[in-house]
Amino acid sequence: MPYGQSLGVAGGVLVQSDRTTWARTIIGVWNPGTGAVRVVGKGLAVLAAYTPPGGHYSLLAWLPAACAEGQDCPLNITNTATRATRTVRSPLRHGFAVGGAFSPGGTRLAVFAATNPDATGTVRLAMVNTGTGALRLAGSVRLAIGAPIAWARWLPDGRHLLTGGAEASYAVNAATLSAQPLFFMRGSARFMPSSDRFIQDSQDLNYSTVVVPLRR
Repeated sequence: MPYGQSLGVAGGVLVQSDRTTWARTIIGVWNPGTGAVRVVGKGLAVLAAYTPPGGHYSLLAWLPAACAEGQDCPLNITNTATRATRTVRSPLRHGFAVGGAFSPGGTRLAVFAATNPDATGTVRLAMVNTGTGALRLAGSVRLAIGAPIAWARWLPDGRHLLTGGAEASYAVNAATLSAQPLFFMRGSARFMPSSDRFIQDSQDLNYSTVVVPLRR
């Protein structure tokens, strides 16, 4: 996968064909043992993948190749074993930004709904029920972005997640979708005002995160 999105899925490794022609970009699962590739579909970008422990399938969240950023394009959630696909649309009618994460049990998917036609500026955190396709918008989590990309990471308890963009990061309650600002370094007069969390002004971690469970 491009941009360092290395994803292992049930039965192999997720791969994507050359992006010479967007409409012909193919996403598939490559089995290193047999060399075979099972095609998932024509995709613009992969948002996230989930594989249950010991499972023989994965859930894959991805955007169709025929869609341009900022259009009213759907999000697909595909079972890689059966290829059954659930389609989810944004109520904001501008599609989704790249980025997201499945909950530890795979029952929910955190994604980012674009708020304007070019899919930049601001996105809103949204929670998708992977069983029904129902989507809820988080009213308190609006992320400023440059490129149409944001990130999310679930905590091991499955009840909270971390999310962020270029200018802010949040700790989010998955049930209520309420949020609190999350940062590690406070501002100083020398480097930045206390309210400025822009990644290029501060030395905080606002582009991505990795959650490491504590040993017991």
